[in-house]
Amino acid sequence: MEEDSGPDPASAIAAENTALREEVRLLREQVESLTMKQRFGIHRFAASDKDIRFFTRFASYTLLMRFWAQIEPAVPSMVSVRQAQRGNLTESRIWTPQEQIREYLPVDFKDYPDTTVILDCTELKCQCPSSPLLQSEVFSTYKSHCTLKGLIGIAPHGAVTFVSALYAGSISDKQITKESGIINLLKPDMAVMVD
Repeated sequence: MEEDSGPDPASAIAAENTALREEVRLLREQVESLTMKQRFGIHRFAASDKDIRFFTRFASYTLLMRFWAQIEPAVPSMVSVRQAQRGNLTESRIWTPQEQIREYLPVDFKDYPDTTVILDCTELKCQCPSSPLLQSEVFSTYKSHCTLKGLIGIAPHGAVTFVSALYAGSISDKQITKESGIINLLKPDMAVMVD
C-alpha cells in the first residue's frame, strides 16, 4: 500500500509564491497612492477651489489652467535682467500702422490725434526661486513679492498692439521699455501715453 504524504510541496510553494506576488502588487499600489498624495503640486489641489485661490489667487483650477494655456507658449522667451542687459532682444511683434490707428481713433482722443500707443507695465506673481540670486532678480519692490514683468501696448481704440517678452520683476519700467523693442517701432511724430 502506498502512503499518502499529503499535499504536493511544489504546488504549495507555487500557491504561496502566487499569494506573495499578489500581496507585493497590492503594497506597491498603496505606496504609489501614498506617494501621489504627498507630492506637492497644483494638481493635488484641483478639486478644491478654496486651495486654488489660496495658492494662486485664481478663482478655480479651470481658470488657472486656461490662463496657463495662454502664457505657456511664452515661457521659453522669458528673459532675465542679465540676459536683457547683454543685448537687444527685439522680435517681430504685432504693430498697427499709424494710419490705421488714426482711422479708428476714438472721439475721446480728438485732442490727441497723434497718440499711437498707450503703454503700461504689468506684473504677474510667480513662485520665488530657492536661489538667493534668482530671488533678487524676480523680486519686485513695487509688488513686494516675486514677479515676472511685461510691457503692454494698446492702441487708443483698444486693440493690443504690443506685448513684450517677460522679464524678471526687478527690472525697471524704464529698462524694460528700452529692452522690449518698442522704441524701434516708434517714429518721431508718434505720441505715446504712459501711466
